[in-house]
Amino acid sequence: MRIVGGKFKAHTLTALGNTAHVRPTSDKVRGAILNMLEARGCVQDAYVLDAFCGTGALGLEALSRGAAHCIFWDKSPFSLRMCKTNISNFNLEAQSKVELVKSQNCPAKQPESNIFDLVFLDPPYDRGLVLPTIQALQNGGWVNGDTVFVIELSKTEQPDLAALDILQDKLYGDTRVLIAQALETS
Repeated sequence: MRIVGGKFKAHTLTALGNTAHVRPTSDKVRGAILNMLEARGCVQDAYVLDAFCGTGALGLEALSRGAAHCIFWDKSPFSLRMCKTNISNFNLEAQSKVELVKSQNCPAKQPESNIFDLVFLDPPYDRGLVLPTIQALQNGGWVNGDTVFVIELSKTEQPDLAALDILQDKLYGDTRVLIAQALETS
């Protein structure tokens, strides 16, 4: 696994010990996702959330390509250790925050916190975690109608995403990638 674009292109990401419970986004898919986002102007200076972060590959890729700051959430202390190691390897501590958070039960946003411009949702496949996480982020005040969501699913998963405007829907083997924004409510 390596960073595929930006300042840290070709730098290797660290995966510690037994990573059987972690399913990192492949270099090819991660590169395609970030290229789509860059074409939409969604990465430069963005405030990013990498929910279900695992190794932190998606958030680190965004930082490599010019995002301003990334918060990394995961419920697994093991995953957070891998993520912290990768952040440290790239000297990105000042642009990163790592938190032990169950994304679908996230806390309310504090007044001094920014609203996320870009949210990566790459939960374990086929567990129904996408919609509850989006709802928790909305209810917690973390996102608004301008927030761009990148949702990674199994190709067979069909979550109820009626509240989102799907901007792109791509298949990469067994992986489905959606780029979406919340629909404006009147």
